[in-house]
Amino acid sequence: MSYEDRKCPQCSNVFSPSNSRMKFCSAECRFLDVVSAFDVGDECWEWPLSIAASGYGQMNVATNPKPLVKTAHRLSYEMFIGEIPDGLFVMHKCDNRKCFNPEHLSLGTPADNIADMMRKGRYNLSGKRRWLAGEAHPLVKNPALAARGEANSLSKLTESQAIEILRSKDKQIDIARSFGICRNSVSNIKKGITWAHLGSKDKTDALADSIKSFKK
Repeated sequence: MSYEDRKCPQCSNVFSPSNSRMKFCSAECRFLDVVSAFDVGDECWEWPLSIAASGYGQMNVATNPKPLVKTAHRLSYEMFIGEIPDGLFVMHKCDNRKCFNPEHLSLGTPADNIADMMRKGRYNLSGKRRWLAGEAHPLVKNPALAARGEANSLSKLTESQAIEILRSKDKQIDIARSFGICRNSVSNIKKGITWAHLGSKDKTDALADSIKSFKK
């Protein structure tokens, strides 16, 4: 069955809907329509549509050849910040699972994600759902688990060295040899996956510009 062509209210492109309820030409336009209801700033953007059992906002981004659902915070990261490398998590700085404000999101490794959960008392050690607090909290017993930068006992670099790597325009393999680390470590610093706090101001400014340009 065919339906009459209609104009997408987000991008104004004319498209042929696949069903009578289809309002937007793409999942991206549907997502941006939700974003347009929120103001640029530090407040959480709480997802107003479907919420998964996990507490995260979610949206159906495809129907053919089969349904595909993505979480709102990962969609927001991909839309405003960039690609999510395989094996990395999109973490909430605000600890609000419904939030999809890109300024509240950051990438992290599985170890970063666990450390973040432990810092906030949400790490499940026993297989039972429970909150850890006081002396039972793992970070009270071992605060180095969540330490950042050179305060982390596993770090091979000082903060000044990490800054030098971040600013260097040399080839990554040459930088790695100079500091006695692997090229992947250099790449992770450049991408803000590790030592993320060093480049946070530049990233925040660039992100704010990206959101503002969309809302113009």
